[in-house]
Amino acid sequence: METSNAIEFIPEGDMPSENKKWTGLLVINAFILVIWYLIMHNKYPYETVRPWLFILVILIPVDISILFFSKDPVKVTLIKDTGIFQYDYIDFFGSEKNRTIYLKTAYYKYKADVTHTGAAMRLLIYNNYFKNQVVIKADEKMGFNRAQLDAIAEEIKVIQERLNA
Repeated sequence: METSNAIEFIPEGDMPSENKKWTGLLVINAFILVIWYLIMHNKYPYETVRPWLFILVILIPVDISILFFSKDPVKVTLIKDTGIFQYDYIDFFGSEKNRTIYLKTAYYKYKADVTHTGAAMRLLIYNNYFKNQVVIKADEKMGFNRAQLDAIAEEIKVIQERLNA
């Protein structure tokens, strides 16, 4: 839905189902527990503290990052007049949330993400790096594709130039 004041971008890819998310979490936990059993239990069979420390250091941070930091994109809305970037997403538990960034004071970087092979594009935009940040990676299967990210970055550039002029 595009008006003269607002531009909306809807992701091309599919969203993962609730069942798939929970299955992935359980598979990761089972894999880490098998590694724990093979390494720690066999190497230190009579020690009680070190195996549990391994679980605390590895399993809990992985679960927390998956449960509380996973965001599946629903849409991006750019409002030209006010310079608002609104990112709507669904968290791990299925709640729809949004994050609003004011483009007049926002910083953004749009470049290739070299952490993966194939160098997918990544858009990072924030007002405050630690509190109000959005990272969108180009992904053909889930989320926005590269052409959409190109269009979003170009619109952000145009809106920022107009607001800061």
